[in-house]
Amino acid sequence: MKKTSKHKYDNSDRQLSFDDLPMGETIPVPMENKGIGGELLNILSKGLYTNPLDAIREYVQNSIDANAEEVQIQITGNSVWVMDYGDGMNREQILQSREFGVSRKSIENNVGFRGIGIYSGFDLCERLIVRSKRLQEDFEHVLEFQFGDMRRKLEESRLDPDRPIISLPELLSENTYYRFEQSTAPDTSFTLVQLEDLSDSHIHKLSNVDVMRNYILNNLPVRFSSDFIYGDDIERNLRNNVPGYKSARIKLIIENAPPVIVEKPTIPELVQPRFGFVSDSRGRKLAYYWACLTSKNEAISSRGAQYQKFAGLVYKQKGFTIGNREHLAIHFTRKQLYPWWTGEIYVISPHIIPTSARDDFEAGPAKDSMEVAVKELLSGSNDSLQKIALEFQASRRADEVIDQCEKRIDEIDQAITAETFDNYRTYTELHEIIEMLKQHKNKAGDRVKANGLLKRAESLQKKAKKEIDQPTSVAERQKKAVQTTFGPFDTTSNGETDASNGSEQPGLFTQPPDSRPTSHPEEPFTLHLEDVIKQSGWEIEESDLPVITLIGEAIIDHLVISSPLYRRLMEDIRTRLDDLMEGK
Repeated sequence: MKKTSKHKYDNSDRQLSFDDLPMGETIPVPMENKGIGGELLNILSKGLYTNPLDAIREYVQNSIDANAEEVQIQITGNSVWVMDYGDGMNREQILQSREFGVSRKSIENNVGFRGIGIYSGFDLCERLIVRSKRLQEDFEHVLEFQFGDMRRKLEESRLDPDRPIISLPELLSENTYYRFEQSTAPDTSFTLVQLEDLSDSHIHKLSNVDVMRNYILNNLPVRFSSDFIYGDDIERNLRNNVPGYKSARIKLIIENAPPVIVEKPTIPELVQPRFGFVSDSRGRKLAYYWACLTSKNEAISSRGAQYQKFAGLVYKQKGFTIGNREHLAIHFTRKQLYPWWTGEIYVISPHIIPTSARDDFEAGPAKDSMEVAVKELLSGSNDSLQKIALEFQASRRADEVIDQCEKRIDEIDQAITAETFDNYRTYTELHEIIEMLKQHKNKAGDRVKANGLLKRAESLQKKAKKEIDQPTSVAERQKKAVQTTFGPFDTTSNGETDASNGSEQPGLFTQPPDSRPTSHPEEPFTLHLEDVIKQSGWEIEESDLPVITLIGEAIIDHLVISSPLYRRLMEDIRTRLDDLMEGK
């Protein structure tokens, strides 16, 4: 164990003498200003903000932390302005904002807390101008950073054979300027960040409306569309359960393009959202989530490109995206069901900290605990999102089968009533329908309807069986069919021509059987192999579709598509796919 001296040394001249230091004793070594090089600023800005959009994100983040309800991003010429009407800054606060790696923001209540965000535009523009004022203050405070001059000075130092040392404090002190001006709006608080003289390549990328809009949606805490029926409910739950949760309207104003209000889209046909905390084994709350399941028997990602990017769940911290939605897909053992959900998981533990690039969380026990708890939520428990999706899928599949059965039962009922049915074929088909109803009735959304159809099918099957056991003569069945259609006969006419109107009574019961028109109801369950696979919740890759189509066509070539054997084969394939999806 080494002994550390508690003797206080006078380090005012930043020079430490070790001449009197006893052997084996350890003393603190002070760091001089020149020991922190200005290259650190260049290294961090290029390493953390490789995409110019990332730099804009940092300035919008500061606006959100300042309680702004709306943030405007305006791109004109070769400049980018980020404007908000949040809390604003006084002189002391705006001067503190230039401190490097020093932040007075709460980790719990703010996204930005590292103290480097203001320098995110270092490699992006020539000048950064920050103008701000607090409410009821008479002055506007202006802080200007000459980033271009800083970069050139560092470049000259690199090329100089003597490599003169440029410290970070020196670099910032010589290229940062402050002034204050009289304000004409004392009743307003605001902050305006101006990035001036950007390169053409950066402006070109930032001026792409679609690119900018998609980036904002995925990386900034924007509000839900007012058309989204669950938006207010989700927003209210997040504000009540996520400490420091904030969101804002983002208005994008790009030169030569109409203004765009960026908001989370309305995803149609979703069930009511689920809410809850994600806790570790000791009951400590690590995160809070909301999630909506599709109300259709298909993945959200299959509805088109505009919804595909919102399929699945994503980590958020104070509204900012951490990583992407593909990151959490690994926790679903049934990958096909993951895009049936849309939602967000808001990390609320102060011990779980995102990386500077916000593509993941910093490694450690806290992150590991959360990953385990999230896996339990997604697929590990009896009420996991995966289990809910499986049950929903089974219910929707059951509803589809029951609707098909109902349609066919109606057709068979009409045929039996009209005495225009094939005894054995009808009996066999009713047997198949009864088996399907028994298989799916307990999973149906409307079990009363399913049980009612089952009783109805069984009753019709009894009629068909009776006809098989005691067949009615053709003439008698024809007579019943005519009576069902035209009502009872006038027995006084004996089927002769009525001279009063020159018309004839229908004489179907005297026609040969082969000449009698017959009804051929539409056959049920004539789904193709591709439809069966999709209805079981499996995603078909575009490259696999030709192979599946080929197999389906081969089956049809050997089996009549309307035959009971074809229907049984498709139902068997569907059952096996359902079992495979459920892990049976």
